[in-house]
Amino acid sequence: MAGVAQAAPLQGEWEALNGLSGGTVKALALHGHYVYAGGSFTTASGVGAVNGVARYDLYTGTWAAVGSGVDSITSSNDVRSLAVTANGDLWAGGYFQHMGSATGPGVLARWDGAAWQPAPASPIGGGSVLQLASDGSTVYVGGAFSGYTGRITPAGTWSSLGSGLNNPADSVAIDSVTGDVYFGGGFTHALNDDSEPVPNTRYVARWTGMQWEAALTGVDGPYGPWVAARGGTSYVGERSGNGDVLAPSSGAWTPLGSAPFGMYPMRSLGFAGSTLVAGGAALPHVLSWDGSSWSAIGDGVNDEVAVMATGDHGFVVGGPFSGICLNAGCSATTPAAGLAVFRLPATAPGAPTGVTATAGNGQATVSWTPPGDDGGSPILGYTVTAGPGGATCTTTGATACTVTGLTDGVPYTFTVVATNAQGGSGASTPSGGVTPAASGGGLPVPEANGQQASDAPGSPSGPSNAFTLGAMRTGGAAIVATVRVPGPGRIRVVGTRVGATTRACAGAAIARRTQSYAVACRLTPATRAERATHGFRVRLVVAYRPVGGTVRTAARAVTLARTAAPTPVTG
Repeated sequence: MAGVAQAAPLQGEWEALNGLSGGTVKALALHGHYVYAGGSFTTASGVGAVNGVARYDLYTGTWAAVGSGVDSITSSNDVRSLAVTANGDLWAGGYFQHMGSATGPGVLARWDGAAWQPAPASPIGGGSVLQLASDGSTVYVGGAFSGYTGRITPAGTWSSLGSGLNNPADSVAIDSVTGDVYFGGGFTHALNDDSEPVPNTRYVARWTGMQWEAALTGVDGPYGPWVAARGGTSYVGERSGNGDVLAPSSGAWTPLGSAPFGMYPMRSLGFAGSTLVAGGAALPHVLSWDGSSWSAIGDGVNDEVAVMATGDHGFVVGGPFSGICLNAGCSATTPAAGLAVFRLPATAPGAPTGVTATAGNGQATVSWTPPGDDGGSPILGYTVTAGPGGATCTTTGATACTVTGLTDGVPYTFTVVATNAQGGSGASTPSGGVTPAASGGGLPVPEANGQQASDAPGSPSGPSNAFTLGAMRTGGAAIVATVRVPGPGRIRVVGTRVGATTRACAGAAIARRTQSYAVACRLTPATRAERATHGFRVRLVVAYRPVGGTVRTAARAVTLARTAAPTPVTG
């Protein structure tokens, strides 16, 4: 079937996330190894009061409060939706009027890691927020307010999605590949800025980032569906009726096998890694699509799955269940007080990013950003490798270390590998090149001779501005000069024939000396030949850009005398 996700039956382990009490879980979000729960519960084990929102660490097995939570929490003054952005900010929506007192009246708030912050100005007013999803930077919002949908931009401002929908959306899914956002619900059409109904958007609609479009041209989706999306294909799950999960095939919505929960309601749909999973009201309550049929995920849980959040390394479910099933009939269970996680087997982590290096005397300090994907297992350490030469340094979790044993005057780049219990990542993208130097900084290799340098004449002087271009000498193939610089930076050399626009040099090179650099401007074969018979004058411009500073230039001219004696003519 075209576009249908193919995957082997899910393998992994169920684990109970016990510890919440005083109410129910109504919203979930996964971010790395953190599970965020929202609802009407009031306390968490080991923490005390959490008031409707709490965080569970899958690596340590502990709960943590997220600020003081909802003020005056009740079963109707609670959290109904959660989403986390790439920087770790947590967005919470629902029916609450205050989150942590300071946010003021409203049903949407943001936890910035230190305090709850009010949402930006929006048309939500006294409505409610029932759906939240984030692509990492933008947060998409659905609920009972004007237009029923909207988004919060990376700049932190509210933006409407065209003219919205004509009724609320019940679910939202983001395709991480295309960036398209799919909404499912009881609406009959979406509206773009012209307020005209968009054809074929009954119950399911796609927001492309610019406008509303049909998820599948010419076909209506089932009423109020759950939606999921991956790789440019959308999937819908019927809440009731036939209870099918449908996917596009030959231009029509076509069931994936038989209805996963028969005639019982479906409650959620999403992707755990690359596998489509569904939660519902019939045993085993959680199923995965293996490419040809629906399969139980372990033995499931012993009661309805009411809410689910999926991620790259598993999923978490909440509901009225009291145990994780230990057999197919669920006659034996292990306690689970309405919250459980299914973990996929861990993998090696992704590669670190943002590698930078700073050169010193015979060494370089390298820093980096941890990988966005830890493989579902804690990062145990990092290894930095220098090129050339292969010198290394390692850490047990720190994101910087110093590589020693480098050769002054030699340019190096550095890569970083992250390691967890499953093995090492691929190597990161290399850092920019740096050159160790005894002065504590380094000059990278000079840029290509063909690049233009500023042609300001003269040489700066004085002890605090010690960039100087010394006297030049010539050889048969190059012009050589001594350059002094006050610190690390970059040198660029250009040699131009006086009285002409042509370049006299094919390339440049530098070599470290005590307190200075030798700069060589290599003559082209053509200019070497011309010098041999005629001679000419070359203007040499050396540009130096200190780290974090502006370009300084110095210039000198030298006469290249002819080197071949005249050949007498006889006859």
